[in-house]
Order: sequence, then C-alpha cells, then structure tokens
Amino acid sequence: MVVPDLADQTFMTNQELAQRLRRPLATVRYWRATGTGPRGARIGGRVLYRSGDVNAWIEEQYAQEERVAPTRPEPHVHPRPRVSSAGSAEERCSPAHTDQSISGTSEVATQAGPDEVAP
Repeated sequence: MVVPDLADQTFMTNQELAQRLRRPLATVRYWRATGTGPRGARIGGRVLYRSGDVNAWIEEQYAQEERVAPTRPEPHVHPRPRVSSAGSAEERCSPAHTDQSISGTSEVATQAGPDEVAP
C-alpha cells in the first residue's frame, strides 16, 4: 500500500467547502449523504475533503456539462386574444369606436367662442 505524502495536502471542512462552492452547508451535507459530492473522509470525528479530490470533482462536473448538448427552449408564442360577445379585441380597442356614439356623431362637445356660431 502506497501512503501519500500528507504534507502537500490541504484539507477542507464541510463549512469551508460550502464557502468555496458558494452553496449552503445543508447542500454539502446532502451531497455527502447521497454520495454525489466530492469524496471526503471522517477523520478525528470531522468530515474532511482533500483539495485534490474537490478539484477533481469540479472537473467532473464540467465534463458532464460538456457531454450534455444544450438545448434551446422553443420561443414562446402568445396566444391569440379571445373574442367575446362584445366583438373582437380590435373593435373594442379601436379609437374610432370609443369616440363615437351609437348615432355616429362625436360625443365631444365643441364650445363656440363669443364671436363664433356653434355648428
């Protein structure tokens, strides 16, 4: 059995790993429980991660992302406006429709000045 030189190893706790990866501590603990995170070991009652194992795990994550071809979502198409008994959306919003009364004359009153005759 080959014993690695531990002098060159840097170790991280759960908290330090969470800070490095910018993830909540609970996420790091979940990864450990499910075996999906970086490899760690319980040493002296604490879970420790070797920096080399963490770096290898990060590289694995990038490699998996490259294997999965990114797909673009379909562009969102807005549905047609609903037509109600009041007519189409175009008819309801038409400026000409809103400015005229039923008889077809303008509802806007024109005021005549003192020298003018009202139409």
